[in-house]
Amino acid sequence: MLIHSPQDIYPKGEWFRRATLGMENIVTVIDHEKYKKRRKAFGNLFSNSCIGILEPVVRKHVNMCIQKIKRGLDKGEIVDVLPWIHYLATDTIAEVSFGNSFGILENEKKTSIAHDMSTWVVLGALQGFFPIIGWFKWMATYVPHPGLKRLLNSEYRVKEYIQKAMEDIRNEITNCKDGKTRPTVFSKVLNDTRGSEIKNLETIEEIKNDAFIIAVAGSDSAGTTGTYAIWAIIRNPGVRQKLDAELTTLGLGDNNHHNPSITNEKLRQLPYLELIMQEALRMFGSTQYGLPRTVPGGNGGRQLGPYFLPAGTTVSAPPYTIQRNPDLFPEPHTFKPERWLHATDDMKSASLAFGGASRRCLGEHLAMMELRLLIALFFISCPKVGLADSCTDESMEFDPLVLITPKGHKCELKLY
Repeated sequence: MLIHSPQDIYPKGEWFRRATLGMENIVTVIDHEKYKKRRKAFGNLFSNSCIGILEPVVRKHVNMCIQKIKRGLDKGEIVDVLPWIHYLATDTIAEVSFGNSFGILENEKKTSIAHDMSTWVVLGALQGFFPIIGWFKWMATYVPHPGLKRLLNSEYRVKEYIQKAMEDIRNEITNCKDGKTRPTVFSKVLNDTRGSEIKNLETIEEIKNDAFIIAVAGSDSAGTTGTYAIWAIIRNPGVRQKLDAELTTLGLGDNNHHNPSITNEKLRQLPYLELIMQEALRMFGSTQYGLPRTVPGGNGGRQLGPYFLPAGTTVSAPPYTIQRNPDLFPEPHTFKPERWLHATDDMKSASLAFGGASRRCLGEHLAMMELRLLIALFFISCPKVGLADSCTDESMEFDPLVLITPKGHKCELKLY
């Protein structure tokens, strides 16, 4: 994918600056050298070898999510899994980022801060595409309507929450005697700012900005892909049969989502589960529109196929289109995990669920762990689950909002 090549950097465009109201963070920073410095500050915290310390946190929320879903199914109820899986994603990213979840799964409803995060995602992305929204937001501050003011202030409430969370983590690090603080992705980064090791992040403010975008980006995206993955597996009996056979090799009976022997590392050894995840990310990655890049200078621009694009031109590669290119993915609208058995370099390059090679999503391995545990433990615990009559192909078509969601705004399942 030329515009995402690490050998010829196409910088991120002004869309990112507008979408975050000028709040520069590791996702929106445009200068690539500055990005590399920020990325280096996290070191290998998000690598496969290091996220194991976060697995108990992820596993706790996956178990609770499945328990809540299974409770309704066992009563013979039709259960909408869409909100439960979104609750899972939001609580997980909150706890691995800040040391405490929002308590959404436990309380079985969204908290105000979780609503604020979802609101910010929509408002921010829309402002990226339509800058005039920023002007309307400024004008709306003079309208004395409480509902409107709450909507507009969502970003500031999220920032306040994150600032308090960062302060709590720093205090915990400072006061900790045995070095055993709660496992969070920001504990090490904040710990590094205490002494001479602060070489990459320039200010605590930058850490807060990075925490903000990681929490917001991870709160809804994983829930979307997880929901669609479960739907696609149930909808395709052949896929489900192969997955069930592979899960059987773990030597477990039904209702074993609490079994501690089922680890992320053990599940990574299941080849068909990995193929399912790749196909789910191809078809159901949460962001299907192209995130803009800018044609770099030098030689006056770049040649892209038959077109010469002058420097400064805005370009994008929409994942929906790229990942459904029939030349790369025959029968592109069919959920076919087997296609990844002999994946070509072009197929891998066209897989944009976590961004392109030059700016990969920081939380890719964390999201994969969450998705892997969710799919495996769900089908181990609910072997007789099926689609409710209301869960049709039409109801699960994409509603093209900022992040994809089913047109029916639900994904209802029942036991058979």
